[in-house]
Amino acid sequence: MQKRRASGAAFTHYDTSRDFPVRFYLDSPETARQKRFFPTHYHDQIEIGYCHEGEGVFAAGRRILRFRPGDTVVIPPGVPHHMTTSVSGRGVWSWVFFDPLRLLVDGGDPLSLLDLTNCRGLRTARLLSSARHPGIAASLTRLFAEARARGRYHREAIKACVRLLLVDLQRLRPDSARAEDSRDSTAMDRIRPALEYIRDHFRETVRNGQLARACAMSGTTFRQRFRQCMGATPYQYLLAYRVSASTITLRRDDKSLRAVAAEHGFSSVSSYVRAFRRQMGASPRQWVRTVTRQGG
Repeated sequence: MQKRRASGAAFTHYDTSRDFPVRFYLDSPETARQKRFFPTHYHDQIEIGYCHEGEGVFAAGRRILRFRPGDTVVIPPGVPHHMTTSVSGRGVWSWVFFDPLRLLVDGGDPLSLLDLTNCRGLRTARLLSSARHPGIAASLTRLFAEARARGRYHREAIKACVRLLLVDLQRLRPDSARAEDSRDSTAMDRIRPALEYIRDHFRETVRNGQLARACAMSGTTFRQRFRQCMGATPYQYLLAYRVSASTITLRRDDKSLRAVAAEHGFSSVSSYVRAFRRQMGASPRQWVRTVTRQGG
């Protein structure tokens, strides 16, 4: 997980392949970090986790979600969150991260299924028990089984499981969420144009005025609402996005730091290295060496 050392939540960019944008962490034990809160972070893809063992809480937005074995946690893009497992327990989770618009668009999927702004189960973080939502639990269990087995046509099977999950999430009753769900999702909807603008233009010069106009707000109102939702200023978020995106280039390509910095919107190598060190806790080259040794 990539961390930003500055105040606020850390932005995490999950490195998925272009042709198959889905990533799994299967049967992951959380014992090494169970005595303290995970750093608050957010990301640009859907995160869905299934609790095999352990109890504890997720803090997501303004919601506190208490989990136990058999529970599913659904966290949409852009929602700051962190988790802790009970000190006396052992946590084991399986996770999937994916971008449905890239994973499923093949000319045959209805746009209503892929439009996350209309998906009832993906507007705010949700905790879904297996007892009350057996279909979602079954789809997720099958999804993880396909990821483990990697048998024939496993990609097609994974896409089918993801599609079924999205259908089940669309079917969630709108009144099953608490009142704060509506407030959280409305706040996120107001700044979503800014998040999308940064995603599409982070390599360019991005100014607060452009982001505020995209959200139809004054500059002051936009900055206040953005920080309330994201736990960071627009500029901090932009830097975090640039640094996170650059880690993919660092791992895949043998480019100079000057080229990587310019490619990701930094005016100089020194500004890139400073931002990278603040977010990742190491220089770009040190980070690459550490990831290489760990087999990341």
